Amino acid sequence: MTNPHQPLRIAIAYNTLTLSDGALRMVMLFHYASLGYSALSLALVFATYELCGVVVNLVGGALAQRLGALVTLRIGLLLQAAVLVSMAIPRELHAVWVIMLLQGCAGIAKDLTKISAKSRSEEHTSEL
Repeated sequence: MTNPHQPLRIAIAYNTLTLSDGALRMVMLFHYASLGYSALSLALVFATYELCGVVVNLVGGALAQRLGALVTLRIGLLLQAAVLVSMAIPRELHAVWVIMLLQGCAGIAKDLTKISAKSRSEEHTSEL
């Protein structure tokens, strides 16, 4: 029998990631806009975030099936934590490509966590 608290833990992990992901994008947007980055540069950063999310959605189900949903959930959470730590390291000015890389990793983390959380919640729902 599975742990009865597992769905609650998964929901908390997913909602925490969602909040930190939204906060990361807003802080990044306001900070780099205040530094004078162009709207096009900032749009490229967000396009990278979304593109990486699309790729993960295409292969994430197979990855979760192969590795296990709990493993991909943990990978997503650890990747998001790494992005948050990387963005917190003080630097005078990040290059646009560094921001794009970090936002791409955040997009991967979000969608890995989303796919894993949804598949785990469906497993628990089907057990009821």
